[in-house]
Amino acid sequence: MTSPRKHGLLVFLIATFGFSWGLWALMILSQRGLLPFTVPTHWSGSFGPAFGAIVAVFWTERGAGLRSLFRRFLLWRAGAGVWLLALFGIVAAYALALAVFALVSGRTPAAAAYTQWLTLLAYAGIILVIGGPLGEEIGWRGFLQPYLQTRMAPFWASCVVGVVWVAWHVPLVWLEGAAQKGESILAFALLVIPLTFIFTWVFNAANGSLLLPLVLHTSINTVSYVVVPPVLGPLAEDAVLTRCFTGVLWAAAIVLVWRSRRRFFAGPAGEAGL
Repeated sequence: MTSPRKHGLLVFLIATFGFSWGLWALMILSQRGLLPFTVPTHWSGSFGPAFGAIVAVFWTERGAGLRSLFRRFLLWRAGAGVWLLALFGIVAAYALALAVFALVSGRTPAAAAYTQWLTLLAYAGIILVIGGPLGEEIGWRGFLQPYLQTRMAPFWASCVVGVVWVAWHVPLVWLEGAAQKGESILAFALLVIPLTFIFTWVFNAANGSLLLPLVLHTSINTVSYVVVPPVLGPLAEDAVLTRCFTGVLWAAAIVLVWRSRRRFFAGPAGEAGL
């Protein structure tokens, strides 16, 4: 009999995309009046990667694998630089993007002070649970990244994760109420791909922790969707600023890959002990 271990990636992809795309398809069809019943836009579709990871890990490693997966939420030991990047890297990226924007456009961006500090943690908690990070990171960095790193160098594993991450989001372009509604798939891909390498750096620097990528993802979503719009106002949607921000992310990813190139291009974990 063929070992189910060989089919972990396929099981993950089928479960992840089947769960999320199935729910999102029902929501989109419902919005267009193509169903005899109503399916409201809901956050549940974001848990497709988590569902896929749980199914795939149980398929390949049974209960022991699931226990190992969830124990990685408790791995908090990492260097100060890793924690700073996870918590505040997105703020630094926006600050640099604004500086570049001022240089290339000749316009001095006006920014209002953010005043909702008392509610920011509440927003972050909500976003953590139902805004994408928890549902996605159990899949992307909980299963897919380490699974691929046992078979290829982290750089190439990141390329695959980035493509899967972008593809998984595609239906949201047509879903009313989704953050990606109406967004260019190419523009979204140009943001996600460099972020994938940044996540890989944090993931490996934290020795496979799920906590640090979860903090990074929550920080990115909270700052991007809660802090930036009121602070920058209409400028938050400016195409030039978006390109500057994208450029900053690519520059950050290139610097991290270059500085950690021996780890990024090392052999698979099973061979090189990453």
